[in-house]
Amino acid sequence: MSQSLSTNSMALKQALYFGQNDDLKEAVRVSIMSKYTVESMSEVPHIWPDDISLVLLEFNGDGDNVLDKVGQILTLAKGVPVYVLLKDKDADFIIEANHQGVQGFIECPNEVFHILSILHMQDRRRQGKNGNVSSLFSLKGGVGCTALATNLASHLNDLTEGRTVLVDLNMPLGDTALYLNMEGDRLYTLTDFVYNLNRFDENLIYKSLSRHESGLYVLSLPTEVGELDNLSGELIKTIINSLRRYYDHVIIDCASDLSDLTLSCLDESDNIVLVAEPSLSSFRAVNTVIQLTQKLGYIRESIKLIVNRSTCDGDEMLDEVWSGYTI
Repeated sequence: MSQSLSTNSMALKQALYFGQNDDLKEAVRVSIMSKYTVESMSEVPHIWPDDISLVLLEFNGDGDNVLDKVGQILTLAKGVPVYVLLKDKDADFIIEANHQGVQGFIECPNEVFHILSILHMQDRRRQGKNGNVSSLFSLKGGVGCTALATNLASHLNDLTEGRTVLVDLNMPLGDTALYLNMEGDRLYTLTDFVYNLNRFDENLIYKSLSRHESGLYVLSLPTEVGELDNLSGELIKTIINSLRRYYDHVIIDCASDLSDLTLSCLDESDNIVLVAEPSLSSFRAVNTVIQLTQKLGYIRESIKLIVNRSTCDGDEMLDEVWSGYTI
């Protein structure tokens, strides 16, 4: 199965950059190029461009000028996050800029190449995310992601006394219901959940999920593959964020691809658990995913690795794998 790993296939968002430092501007462009195209501006346009998702401004000591630009931008572009690149720290400026609505501050040059990670963290704080989301993922199928996701969810369910949900996004045909011996049951699926999405309250959300005899909540895939056609990355994010408001842990069994749906799961995850078996091809797939997560600015500490399915001579085999391949 071939996988398209290039981030060039993803739709890039648009960012505006206000500032005169060409070296800093280039560093910023390189730092965010996997998710944003950057257009340089000297003055705030009278007519705000369409589809702008991010604004970055240099601060070089002229606080009044930057604050004036911030005020104009926030008036014209309501809802667009504005970040200031701090070459000099000025407490009064930071307080006033924050008061005006600046989303965050990036210290230069130390934080320039971590901008995407900073954006991820600020976005999560702004949305008030609380429940912990863990996505189990591998580009190579058959390494045990579903088994691990099911067992992990079951164990966490015992620890949280029913405050854990297992989400099957291993499209198009997930097996979590099979592993839980629930295939013969009438299961509530992603389709049912989406139907009720705008009506959720404390009671309805639990009625829109299936429940295993152990008490574990389960959100499974529909049996009709055609029902998945209307799913989008943004809808997946909405589903995950709805669940995390009501559950301590959301465990996701992801598909073995890099589709927009899978990347949306990873975007929303506190823990990205990469699953591998002790083989060179499996570790090569892990390495590819790690490189991609770095390009996309995921926080390094969120990436975990599980080596699954050792053999009778497992130690010797793993020694051979580690000596022949480096992640």
